Amino acid sequence: MKGMKTLKHIILLLLFTVTVVITANPLDSYPGVAPPPVIEAKSAVLMDYITGEVLYQQNAHLPHPPASLTKIMTLHLVYKEIERGNLKLNDTVKIPPSAWAVNMPEGSSLMFLGPNQETTILELMQGVGVVSGNDAAVALAQIVAGDVDRFVAMMNREAQSMGYTNMYFADPSGLNANSRITAFEFARFCRNYIKMHQDSLKDIHSLRTFSYPEQKNLINGAKDVPITQYNRNRLLWRLDYVDGLKTGYIDKSGYNIALTAVNNGMRLIAVILGVEGSNHSDGYEKLAKNGEELLSWGFDNFETLYPENIVLKKVPVWKGEKDFIAIKPEREVVVTVAKSEVSSLSTTIVTEEVIAPVERGEVLGRLTVKSEDRIIETFDLVAEEDVSKAGLLKSIWHTLVLFTSGILQR
Repeated sequence: MKGMKTLKHIILLLLFTVTVVITANPLDSYPGVAPPPVIEAKSAVLMDYITGEVLYQQNAHLPHPPASLTKIMTLHLVYKEIERGNLKLNDTVKIPPSAWAVNMPEGSSLMFLGPNQETTILELMQGVGVVSGNDAAVALAQIVAGDVDRFVAMMNREAQSMGYTNMYFADPSGLNANSRITAFEFARFCRNYIKMHQDSLKDIHSLRTFSYPEQKNLINGAKDVPITQYNRNRLLWRLDYVDGLKTGYIDKSGYNIALTAVNNGMRLIAVILGVEGSNHSDGYEKLAKNGEELLSWGFDNFETLYPENIVLKKVPVWKGEKDFIAIKPEREVVVTVAKSEVSSLSTTIVTEEVIAPVERGEVLGRLTVKSEDRIIETFDLVAEEDVSKAGLLKSIWHTLVLFTSGILQR
């Protein structure tokens, strides 16, 4: 019996696994979409920023070292400290010796922090986000938490609190190969990061170059020449609509990139992990090629659409102080559709008469967006206000009306 139970569990697990594989392909939901490009990577995801809809996935839940994509979480925590009022972008700080470039591991990407320097929080964030300075990541970790280990603990608490169960960080820079992300969760994280810190694209991630140290950064009579470095995201030069986010590389990860781009009102997020290259030039070129092909395919085949001319009539209320109640969508009515579906898009609204009391936010109906017979998305319609019970006479009268009309007997 025990063997039979074990066999039964294995069969159920296999059936579940097959079901997941079969239903996981988002293209099954979209008619008339061209085949996606071949992405030469360990894993990848393409996501609509507005709706969170996954348009493409390849091994989306495969754990993988993030390398310097880690630094986006580092920046996120700095932004949170700024929002709490604990830091300001223009705060000037001196560089702790442990964050000097000379104290970084061999082969590190560097902002070139050193003695006799002072810099602003924004410059350190640019040093992290544009040129991927490991020294800048260490400096920010110490400024925020007082200690790198405490900052790493903050990173992991934040990942867990945001619901990313497969995300783990071992350091603030990404050098440690024990860190783990998945393409799917990191695309979700980038989506939230952009929503929470919209200025980050303009102030950091879209910058093509960064120069440091400038004369203003030198103190105590120090002299130095600014070093101008280039953002490794080559698509910032090639595609006008790309405005972020970050690349990453260590030997164990290969070449990684988190991308975002906006075109004709649609913003996409792409995460591509584990591209192989014979050298840095080859690796970053392949990364750019994969990213460009995936973004272009997304923009060519899909559209973020806000259905128009939606009229929501008030819902009748029985036995209430008010006879009608206004309703609204619980969330913004916006959908991701294949471009081939746009002309056939329609909406249907279903509501029911309700009996008081009614609470604000209570679901009173559904709005469904369809393309011919395919349901694209359903949105709850909720009460905009509370409606209390009516007085005794009105309640008795409505009860009689409802009884004779058969509504109470349904």
